[in-house]
Amino acid sequence: MDDSSRTAVVATYLQLSEKGGSDPHAFTVAVDVFRCRNPEVSRTAAAHTVAEWVSDALGQ
Repeated sequence: MDDSSRTAVVATYLQLSEKGGSDPHAFTVAVDVFRCRNPEVSRTAAAHTVAEWVSDALGQ
């Protein structure tokens, strides 16, 4: 996975969250963005990666 994927995924999550979207919805959309860019990755693996990236971005 390249840096542009990470940037797109994290930006998607943050933008949806900041606009009042629920965290589960923002997370689901971020996973969908990840999978569009990396279709070979399973949904489960994508969710784990997105969770890690978002957590890093939020400093958690």
